[in-house]
Amino acid sequence: MLDEIRSLVDDGAAIVVADALAVRQWEAALAGARTGRVWPSSAIVAYDTWAREWWSEAGGVALPLSRAQSRALWRATVAASPEAERLVGIDGPAQWAAAAHHDLGQALVDPGDLQALGSEPDFAAFLRWCADYRAVLAARGWTDDARLAADLLSAGAPQPRTLVVAEPLEQ
Repeated sequence: MLDEIRSLVDDGAAIVVADALAVRQWEAALAGARTGRVWPSSAIVAYDTWAREWWSEAGGVALPLSRAQSRALWRATVAASPEAERLVGIDGPAQWAAAAHHDLGQALVDPGDLQALGSEPDFAAFLRWCADYRAVLAARGWTDDARLAADLLSAGAPQPRTLVVAEPLEQ
């Protein structure tokens, strides 16, 4: 597998991995298998970095929030909700909602297309939080990691160069 990935890197492919740790692991694995003292720098990037570069290259207008900024907006959204007074704390539900919203975005599922049943008050609250959160994003001209891929696809952004999504290396 390393030879195939190395060949793709040599041909100019972008190798997208989960995070900075995976970038370092892949770079070390590819470098360890190289012969000689010099080789081209790799195009191994974390998903967040890759998505933001694609957004920039595609001329994205909305400002992508950092993860910290997104978390702060989620906390503010949950704190301002009618459910806030019944919650033991804000941080836990805000983290849960942000993670769920992120997962929906990665799956290209719009929470606005979902409905909660009467027996699902927690899910109904989550959908309201999503609507409120996204309303702030839209009003301020922002986007976030959960929306980047969907925004790029809906805007008809040009496809990036050859792309390989790599799983973590086994220890």
